[in-house]
Amino acid sequence: MRYVFIKFPNSREATYVGVRMDEAATDLAQTDFAGGTGSVHIERMLILNTVRARCVADVELSSLSGTGHLAVLEESAVR
Repeated sequence: MRYVFIKFPNSREATYVGVRMDEAATDLAQTDFAGGTGSVHIERMLILNTVRARCVADVELSSLSGTGHLAVLEESAVR
């Protein structure tokens, strides 16, 4: 698992973001993929509409739901 789609349902139009995981910042220690249990912590730097942001999400495998947010990085405008 190196690429996931994350849905942000509370955004204006239920935004979906495809995220290639940053393996150094992703935590799979609490994950049991074979049993479909546990949780995964995912992080990745993204550029959205020329703005640099860090996507951070924690997902429960049993329900494929969780929490997440986008953190705008300083000096974020990309030209």
